[in-house]
Amino acid sequence: MWGGWNQTLHGVWSKQPTTLFPAPIAMGATWDPALIHTVAEKMSDEARALYNAHADGPRSKHGLVFRSPVINISRDPRWGRIQEVFSEDPLLTSHFAVAYIRGLQGDDINHLKLAATVKHFAVNNVETGRQHLSAAVDERNLFEYWLPHWRAAIMEGHAQSVMSSYNAINGTPDAVNHYLLTEILRKKWGFDGFVTDDLGAVHLLTDGGNNRNGSEPGQRWSEDPVAAAAEAIKAGNDSDDAEFEKNLPIAVKRGLLTEKELDAAVRNVLRVGFRLGAFDPPETSAYARISMDVVRAPEHLELAQKLAAESLTLLSNRQNFLPLHREVVHKIAVIGPAGGEEYETGNYYGTPSHKTSVVAGLKQLLGDSVSVDFGQGVGFVEQVNSGEMEKAISLAK
Repeated sequence: MWGGWNQTLHGVWSKQPTTLFPAPIAMGATWDPALIHTVAEKMSDEARALYNAHADGPRSKHGLVFRSPVINISRDPRWGRIQEVFSEDPLLTSHFAVAYIRGLQGDDINHLKLAATVKHFAVNNVETGRQHLSAAVDERNLFEYWLPHWRAAIMEGHAQSVMSSYNAINGTPDAVNHYLLTEILRKKWGFDGFVTDDLGAVHLLTDGGNNRNGSEPGQRWSEDPVAAAAEAIKAGNDSDDAEFEKNLPIAVKRGLLTEKELDAAVRNVLRVGFRLGAFDPPETSAYARISMDVVRAPEHLELAQKLAAESLTLLSNRQNFLPLHREVVHKIAVIGPAGGEEYETGNYYGTPSHKTSVVAGLKQLLGDSVSVDFGQGVGFVEQVNSGEMEKAISLAK
């Protein structure tokens, strides 16, 4: 969309190195919305520079619509995507969502720097079965726990796009949930951007539908993909991938959808495009002057280091063990899968030019006088390797 949608959850996703910032769960641990606003500004600078330079994104040339931030709530540590979100608390998430969105989009709603797509709307915090599950939620919990941060993202942050999630709420899939997408989002909160569904969600509405890799069944909401596409538009879901392109013209011909209803959805999408200046001469935009010099600029790398430091929480420091001093410490064992070169960097991020593991960082800090050894012990999700476990135990001893 205007060069293709992209991601910048904690760094612009690109075919070339960009600044990698700590993951959103680390952002939340700073308790500092102003810092996150600054981080989002720097990410948007890099995103605009890549767009201005017509650089290659993951799928096409860089665009101006970014499917970030993720503002779901991390209620259960077994979810598997906690790295993508700020907190388990709606109030903290509200503050961070607003700061992030304003940093990404800029302060002038009519001259957007980027368009933020907040996701996944709504009541989405389960990974396994999310393509077909239905969350049972009463009205009080919906408005007091599951929606306050979404309200803030729309009414205070003025997010220009919302992604509807795969799951259903009380039996109605979110991609065709008129109450959620129209009654609440547009009428209650005054949202005037566009809604897009999570990738393939409209496809998953049809009876027997599977997600793109065929591993899980869909919602089985309808047997007719044309009717499903039409209902998604009427519910307030303005944008999709191949399902809309293929089925909406047929839906109009069959009388399942009026041209007026279709025009309303197109208008919602184009409104954001005009605010982005995508149809104006480039020289008329103040953002058109942002050059590639900002990508991985020294101040951006320093900011990433600052954010990492601010996110750390020291729970215990027995006998004043920290900070480490090379004069006192002679041998260090780094144990666990996050310590080596294969450590996780999160989802939807900027590619760093290099990575520094815990082991490498300690060796760099302490020099050759201190022995730093690594034992993986276990994997992140793999079954325990007895040899690796024994190595780690031996090293610890």
